[in-house]
Amino acid sequence: MTALTESNIGKVLDWAYSKAIYGIPGTDTAYELAESYLNDGL
Repeated sequence: MTALTESNIGKVLDWAYSKAIYGIPGTDTAYELAESYLNDGL
């Protein structure tokens, strides 16, 4: 198991940010979700 270090936490946060912004394969990006929300008038 890898030690929990500041560097590793930074890498995890970078990974999570990237997935949130650019999407996970098979899902929409944050931009696409926002656009869909605005267009549907929810």
